[in-house]
Amino acid sequence: MSIELENTLPSIPQIERGYAYTMTADGKKGDRLVYCNKKSVFLRSLDDLSKARMWAGEHKGNVKVAVASPNGEYFASGDDHGRMLIWGQGNYMIKSDFPINKCINAIAWGPDGKRIAVAGDGAEGMAKVVSWDTGSALGSLGGNMKKVLSVDYKKTRPYRIISGGEDMKTGYFEGPPFKYKLWNKEHKNFVNKVKFSPDGEKYASCSSDKTMQIYEAKTGEHQKTLESKENGHTGSIYSFDWSPDGAKIIACGADKQARIWNVESGEVETVFTFGKDVSDMQMCALWYKDHIMTVSLSGAINFLDPASPDKPKNVIYGHANDLTDLAIDVEGKVFYTSDVGGVVCAWRDGVAAWFTGKGHGKSIRAIALNKDKSKLASVGLDDKVRVSDCKSMEWDDVGVELGGVPTSVTCGTQSDVVVVGSSKNELVIVSGANSSKFGVPGKPTSLAFSPDEKKLAVGFDKNGVKVYDWNEGSPKLAYELKSLKKTVKRVAWTADGVHLICSGADRQVLVFNGEDQKNPTDWEFHSGTVEDHAIAPDGNSVCSVSSDLSIINWKDTVKWGSKRVKMDMCHFEGIIKCGYLDNNTLITLGVDMSIKLWKLP
Repeated sequence: MSIELENTLPSIPQIERGYAYTMTADGKKGDRLVYCNKKSVFLRSLDDLSKARMWAGEHKGNVKVAVASPNGEYFASGDDHGRMLIWGQGNYMIKSDFPINKCINAIAWGPDGKRIAVAGDGAEGMAKVVSWDTGSALGSLGGNMKKVLSVDYKKTRPYRIISGGEDMKTGYFEGPPFKYKLWNKEHKNFVNKVKFSPDGEKYASCSSDKTMQIYEAKTGEHQKTLESKENGHTGSIYSFDWSPDGAKIIACGADKQARIWNVESGEVETVFTFGKDVSDMQMCALWYKDHIMTVSLSGAINFLDPASPDKPKNVIYGHANDLTDLAIDVEGKVFYTSDVGGVVCAWRDGVAAWFTGKGHGKSIRAIALNKDKSKLASVGLDDKVRVSDCKSMEWDDVGVELGGVPTSVTCGTQSDVVVVGSSKNELVIVSGANSSKFGVPGKPTSLAFSPDEKKLAVGFDKNGVKVYDWNEGSPKLAYELKSLKKTVKRVAWTADGVHLICSGADRQVLVFNGEDQKNPTDWEFHSGTVEDHAIAPDGNSVCSVSSDLSIINWKDTVKWGSKRVKMDMCHFEGIIKCGYLDNNTLITLGVDMSIKLWKLP
């Protein structure tokens, strides 16, 4: 009997405004998108966008780029600490590990899979050609005085390498061993991306000067400029890619549009229009087989259809920022997640959709579903509680002022009341547009109504757990549970309302039988803070997650914890939340920017 990983739901890209983002594709192990977020690399199936694999836990800095080798056996990934790792696709084991410079922005494999061109920022050179297994230099790509933002390696003979960056010029190098041949200086602003055509006959560059340049690949001779006063780009061009036959280019940028250019005629054939917000800037373009894609500044991945350019034919949504909370509708088979960027996602069958509208606009601290799961209550750093409709998935654009920073939220089990914990040592009781406040002896960290809504359990950062009688919305202290001395992370009632289960920084999961605080059942098998726990819908098992990176499935709720199954190293860097999707499926949220679904024994 064991806990088994069923699926990984990845984040979407996190993008720095003003800089192109790199997303690649890998077709050697099945058609997959390859992209990074913080210290993780995600490999997402193009055949089933709800399926993905993740590689994480090895880079110390944020990963900027990951590219598969020509034979599909390895990946090279580089981070903002200047470290490049080579790792196997099959077992994810690291084959090589070496420093390159201060920051790696771009990687390109040579056609033989033995040489790698690496570019970025560093005192010892902005771009290099190195051996994949030793890191030893195989020629010089010197001459750039500022950051190199892009590099590419010609896949056909004679071999060439090109580079482009913040010094507004494109480098052209012959080899191997590689050495400087010439600089192209047609651009008047940052060169954001360079790339050879699939047949190796041409290469192109795009720039913040709103133009693209086309060059002859064998000699580096400039051929033409792609620009159009009537139909061209009106903002910085951040990214482009060649069509598989090399006849066209998809380019995108700060004007919140993407364009397909005919390379031979120099004309724009199709214009794709996105939204009007800053988040609709297009930061990456990728043309892989029949898939034409761009990535918005928001992180959304857009699939484009030239026959319908007014809107994407499909969009991958998700979280680009750190996750904060989880709420689950078991009967509806949907769950909701929130993040520090103010985004809430609804997940159905492994695919996310965003709540639309203004929303909190800032970090969301906690979310909770109401009694019939038709509304989602959320609290954020705008110091408001918003109760939004789950069917329309539109944000409550008014909200209720809290008068302080919220710490937690719960909804009534028999009514539509919402209770918010405040850092001002208060409970804010919200019913519709009305609110009232009730002082408590500390900062509430977790709230839970009993199933009959006659009691409200409140966990605190320092003062254990207090249980209040809830009589017509007026709290009155019933009893205190003082066994937990440190921060309480979660309080939850069993379905019969008899037991209250509490966990937190004491590294324990404590099961209280009513008011009996002297003899709680003590589950003490985590070696770190118990960040969260959840009770199965049928009440026959409990799962807890910890900063020790483990999940424990407590199977016997009659003898309370006499049987348990543990799974270690479930997320890299930490697990923050968990919940049951059904009696045999657990959802966990990780610091590693992933959501995982686990099959329980």
